[in-house]
Amino acid sequence: MATWIFQCNPDRYRIDDRLALAPTVMRWTVNQHVKRILPGDTVYIWRSGGKSKHEAGIVAEGRVVSQVAIRPELDDEVDFWVDPTEAVREGFTVDVQLVRIAEKGLHLHQSVLAAHAVLGQVKALTKPRHTNNALQEKIAGLLSFLWSERYVPLQSAEERQSDFESSTENLINSSLGDLKKRYANNPNKGPARKSKRVAIVYDRDPVVKALALRRANFLCELQNCQNSKFLTGMERNYCEVHHLVPLAEGGADTPENSVCLCANHHRELHFGQNRLKLRQILQTQRLNDD
Repeated sequence: MATWIFQCNPDRYRIDDRLALAPTVMRWTVNQHVKRILPGDTVYIWRSGGKSKHEAGIVAEGRVVSQVAIRPELDDEVDFWVDPTEAVREGFTVDVQLVRIAEKGLHLHQSVLAAHAVLGQVKALTKPRHTNNALQEKIAGLLSFLWSERYVPLQSAEERQSDFESSTENLINSSLGDLKKRYANNPNKGPARKSKRVAIVYDRDPVVKALALRRANFLCELQNCQNSKFLTGMERNYCEVHHLVPLAEGGADTPENSVCLCANHHRELHFGQNRLKLRQILQTQRLNDD
């Protein structure tokens, strides 16, 4: 698989505003290497300095999830073009699934790359000229190490949620009066505090999710599910895809390890008293699939 630097000029496309919404997929213009960019390739998104005084550098990482083709801009990206006419201009594009977005101000700065003994000699990493810039395998390896070094995974979202639930469980048997007293004496009560953390990000395959939803026809796979349903804006039943063996426990992101569930049963599979029994039932169902 190849590795690319995809450049964005914030004077033409408001990349910071777009990334602030944590999009799952972005559609990217392809002006170079039309036949070389393939699904599975790694992409680092480079934001140039533009007229703003922010330092240029790498602001996100993604994976190519489509073939290069002529297709219209995504509806939810149109408003981020400074010149609306650019949003309707036809040309080659590719879809990129984002797997990691740097927090504002914490991107991999151009000056850090320029100071690197090897990477500093690569123009695609210090002053990229094109929209789509190829990286040699050795350079891609060094960049991956430097990027990961800055964003070392400390705790997964599941682990943080588990810690929160465990703390709640330890308090739940306290009397209401004691809990009120604890809250009154808490110096941090009020608006939720914000903290900057780095989390493990699992690179999920959108094909696996789409397959799981389509295979179940957007219905909960627990037999005789009677939970209420509602339609999404796409006129489909709302369902969630669950990994029978969680990714955090080493489970695979595969169709065999995935099931389609209603929101209630999905929560039950995570927190319910019968979650292990339900997991076994669903694993048996999956094994019996044709």
